[in-house]
Amino acid sequence: MVIGWGINPYRLDPIQIVAQDRATDGYVIGIRLITNGAARHKVWAMRTAPSGRTTASWSTYLQAGWIDNAYFEVCKIGATSGVIARCESSSVMNNPFDDSSM
Repeated sequence: MVIGWGINPYRLDPIQIVAQDRATDGYVIGIRLITNGAARHKVWAMRTAPSGRTTASWSTYLQAGWIDNAYFEVCKIGATSGVIARCESSSVMNNPFDDSSM
């Protein structure tokens, strides 16, 4: 998973996500982005590999006002129930732009 603030402090670009599910345990892997900033604490939509696939990748961007920090959650989701069993968080990636002059 990669998050970049390459353009400005209001846009995460690029966001690159790759999900790979290696276990045959009745769960699918989901990944979601979480941001904190002007839009407050925001949990974005969960991304999961399509049925029958063990790997999926996405490349996107996000424009959401000032973003203080961002991180991902990787979750185990029941394949038939859709219920989240457990999530683990990545390291927090802080905005590299200095906002002290704003």
